[in-house]
Amino acid sequence: MKKSIIALILTLLMLFVIGCKKPIDDVNVDITPPNNTVYTITLDLGEVKTNTKASISVNELKVKNGEDFILPTPTCEYYEFLYWVIEGTLDKVTSGKYALDKDVTLVAVWKSLWSDAG
Repeated sequence: MKKSIIALILTLLMLFVIGCKKPIDDVNVDITPPNNTVYTITLDLGEVKTNTKASISVNELKVKNGEDFILPTPTCEYYEFLYWVIEGTLDKVTSGKYALDKDVTLVAVWKSLWSDAG
C-alpha cells in the first residue's frame, strides 16, 4: 500500500512539474503573409481645381503597401504649390514610403501670388 501511495505521489508530482514547465520560445516567426495590396492615391488640386490654368501630370497613383512613390508637383498660374495633405486633415504628405491600409485622397495646398496692392 505504501508503494502505491508513493508511486501515486511521484506520478502526480511528475505531472505537476511537466504541466508547469514553461514553453520554449525557439524562434519568433512572423507567419503573416506580406501585404501586396495595391492602393489608390487620388490627387485633388484643391482650391484651384476649377481653374483652367491648373495642371498635374497624373490624377492618381497605384501603390503597393510599403512601396516608395513620388508625388507630382502640380502647377497653377498665379499660385505657388506648397504641399499635399491627407483629405480632411492637416497631415502633410511628401514623396516616400508609407504603410497604407486603404485608398487615400491627397489635396494640394496653395499660396496665392495675387497682390492686393493694386
